[in-house]
Amino acid sequence: MTKCIMYHGISQKAFSGQVSISEFRRQIQGLQKVGHFVGLDEFMGRSQEILSVPRFLLTFDDGYFNNASLVSPVLEELGVPAIFFISTAHCESGGYLWFSHLEALRRHYSGPDLKIGSENFSFSAKNKSESIKSIEYLLVKAANHTETLKSILKTLPKLESYVPVDELEENFRGMTAKQIHTLSESPLFEIGAHTVNHLFLSKAEASEIKSEISGSKEYLERVTGKSVRCLAYPSGDYSEQVLRFAERQFEYSFSVYRGLGVNPQHEIQRFGVYNKSMSSLLFKIFLGSTLRKFGKVIG
Repeated sequence: MTKCIMYHGISQKAFSGQVSISEFRRQIQGLQKVGHFVGLDEFMGRSQEILSVPRFLLTFDDGYFNNASLVSPVLEELGVPAIFFISTAHCESGGYLWFSHLEALRRHYSGPDLKIGSENFSFSAKNKSESIKSIEYLLVKAANHTETLKSILKTLPKLESYVPVDELEENFRGMTAKQIHTLSESPLFEIGAHTVNHLFLSKAEASEIKSEISGSKEYLERVTGKSVRCLAYPSGDYSEQVLRFAERQFEYSFSVYRGLGVNPQHEIQRFGVYNKSMSSLLFKIFLGSTLRKFGKVIG
């Protein structure tokens, strides 16, 4: 049995939809008791080694700073290989992914209101929650076109103006080029592409799909000096058109669900980890695929 596991950002303190670094360590050590972590080639059957125990491939999406600063030392200590899929827009100073802006507003913004274009959003205690939902709708709607998305992000306050410095680094910033290069030098780790701006690719135009996928790959190959062999579709979102672009540039592509059944090497299923529950994680790993076959949504 081979299963692919997906994490995102991991910090000292867990927020909604995350696990803390201490909880992460416990989960990895728990999985080591019931199976064996493998790298990409072994997961895809290229290794000659035959294992009678379950095999797990560990992946991390988005490329947060905390993946390098907190996660990689734990993995190195435990001898666990992993793939880090990196959205490159937040790898340069001052860059943040669109949903990082949204989460920062939710957690830290304390201004009375916020203006985006011609719309004014109240951030009073009474209206903040509803305003966040409205801004999220605007960002999600824009997240299939780079220029539209960037034009909205430019109107938002800079995170540096209202998020504490230690919070910026631990929870919102992307990996630096130096961190990416360092990870790529480890025999345990592989760097994968995750587009530039984390767009919803299935809703994007062909030119946008190409620039998002190629731009991410080219940046990462320039930083690492190595070929980038794999892609993770942002939010697990793809279409046949997106898959065909991926086929031309990568050996493997990772989704969440295998939705199209067109090419198994470019629709590799994963199971996401969004809380500290070990029983929930084991349930997904051992029963998730079966339940998906019956139409159950197991993310």
